[in-house]
Formats: sequence, C-alpha cells, structure tokens
Amino acid sequence: MKRLMVGMAALALVFQFGTAAQAAKKNRGCCTPCGPTQQVSYQEMEQTVYECVPVTKVEDRMVTVMERKTREVEQICVVCVPTMRIEKRQCTVYECSYVPKKVQRTICVPMTVMEKRTIIQCVPEYKDVMEKIVVMVPEFRPEERTCTMCVMKPVTTVVPCQITVCKPTMVQTAPSCCNPCGVTVCRMMPYTEVVNRTVTRCVPETVVKKYTVNVCTYKPVEKTVTRRICTMKQVQKTIDVPVCHMTTKTEDVMVNEVVSKPVVKTYDVQVCEMVRKEEKRKVTVVDCVPVQKKIQVNVCSYQMVPKKVKVCVPVVSCCTPCCN
Repeated sequence: MKRLMVGMAALALVFQFGTAAQAAKKNRGCCTPCGPTQQVSYQEMEQTVYECVPVTKVEDRMVTVMERKTREVEQICVVCVPTMRIEKRQCTVYECSYVPKKVQRTICVPMTVMEKRTIIQCVPEYKDVMEKIVVMVPEFRPEERTCTMCVMKPVTTVVPCQITVCKPTMVQTAPSCCNPCGVTVCRMMPYTEVVNRTVTRCVPETVVKKYTVNVCTYKPVEKTVTRRICTMKQVQKTIDVPVCHMTTKTEDVMVNEVVSKPVVKTYDVQVCEMVRKEEKRKVTVVDCVPVQKKIQVNVCSYQMVPKKVKVCVPVVSCCTPCCN
C-alpha cells in the first residue's frame, strides 16, 4: 500500500514538471515575463518497503488411511461331484457274412499266331585288297659321346691324436694300522700319449669319360600288304514272327458275396453324472478398515518482512528571476 502511495506522488510531481516546461517553451518566443518560476530537482531518500517472503515449516497432521486386514470366514458352497454309474444300452450292429455265388465273367486270353514277315537283313562280305603302305623301320648306329662326371677319390692322411693308456705303476701307500711300515702296491695309472692315426677321406675329382650310345633313327620303307575289307550287303529274307492276339472268353467263377444283417446288441455303458454336494470351506476375506495416522506435512506461509530501499523523489522549489 505504501509503495502505491509513493508511486502516485512521484507521478503527480512529474506531471506538474511537464506542465511548467511546456509553458516555458510557449513563452520562449516572446519576452520572458517577470514573476516566480518553479524548479524541479531529484533527491535520494530511504523508504521502508514490505516484502512477502514464503516460509516453510513442518506440521503434524492426523489423516485417515484405509488398511487391508484379512480374516477367515466359513462359507457353504455347492460343488458338483462326478459320479459314475452303469447303464444298459442297445444298439443295432450290422454283421457281415459271406455267401458263395456263381458269376459269369468275360476275360481276355492272349493267343500267339505265327505270321510270315519279309525283312531286309545286312550280311557282311569280306574281300582281300592289296595296298601299299609306308612303314618307319628303326635303325641303330653306335655314337661316341663325352661326359664330365665327378668321382670320389680316396686320400690317406696321417693325423696325430691323443689317447689315454693305463700302465702298471708301483705306488707306495701310506702307513696304516694293518701296515705300519707302508706297502708298495702295483696300480694301473692313466697316461696320455700322442699316436699317429691313418684317416682315409673321399675327395671329389672331375673326370672326363667317353662312352658309346646306340642312336635310333627311323627310315621310311614302302611295303605291299593285304588288307581284309568288310562290306555290308542288304539281303531280303522271309521269316516266321510270333504275333500275340487278345481273344475274349466267358467263364463261370465262384465269388463270395457280402451280405449285411442288422443285429440288436445290449452293452453296459459307464455314464458320468454331476451330483450337487454342499461343502464347508474357509475363505480368506480382505476388509478395508479406516485407521488414524499421524504424518508430517510441509506447510508454506507468507510473512511480511520490512526492507529499506533508496528512491529518487522529485523536489519542487519556487524562485523569482530578475527581469532585464
């Protein structure tokens, strides 16, 4: 409310200042009148402003909550129980019986007849014909050839080598309890000797050798030979051919005819019936019961808090200017 009043006062001062300025502008073209004038100036002032601040606090409140509670209730229910009983029922069954019956039937019987047919047969004929042919006859001639071959030649070399030889040597042993004076014993002592050993190794050596090879060449030779030629000659011939014809034949045969006869038979059939039966059962029932509970709720309220602010306020002063 105080804010609104301060704003209205500032608006009125601004309006007055605007009216005075417009009047001064109108009279600026002519001589300035001698009289009192108004001057407006702005001054900073501290004012107290009330501000609404939200305040949240926790309050305890009682609420009603529906809780589920289970309880067992005894109820009577009707149950259908299957019960089996035996009933006698009649049904009509068709029994089949076989009755011999004489029937005539027509069948096709194959019949073979020999018929004369004329055919053309190819008969081979052979004849000898003299022909000249060229035959390649092989000829062999010896020919000397040279080849270079590598031959391993044995070379004997004397190589000195060291060997270990055991020689009998007389050795004086130290005195002991059994032999206080010591004993001279013959022992085999190893000695190293240098011995010359003959070693044979193979050294490759290139040798040129000559050898004789039989070279085969072919020489064309003309020969006259006799060749048998086969030709086919067509000959007409009459032969007997078996031809099969189908002829019809009627005969009497015995056939088993099926005869159906209705027979009424009685069977024992199991029939299932549903019998109503009352039973007592315990059923769990859920009830909703109102319960008072204490809960904490956040409550928001607004509080007026004073606050000091700086405001520019227009100040109007009257002054009398000097007339020229």
